[in-house]
Amino acid sequence: MTAHDGNVYVLCFSDVGPPDTRGPHPVSQEELRGSFDRSRSWSITAVSPERLRTRFNEEGAPAWLAKIKRM
Repeated sequence: MTAHDGNVYVLCFSDVGPPDTRGPHPVSQEELRGSFDRSRSWSITAVSPERLRTRFNEEGAPAWLAKIKRM
């Protein structure tokens, strides 16, 4: 459980880019944001594009790095 005013960091594969560059279970930014709803006391502070180093793509796979605050 995350305490009041605590932060959660989420790093997940993104749905951005061609299908052969994405990782398993890619997530859209809308899905990510929808998982942390204000009505459940969450506030998304930032969502930034990132790359995850993988074995299946030398350049890495597209990803989202999100910072979410518990209100």
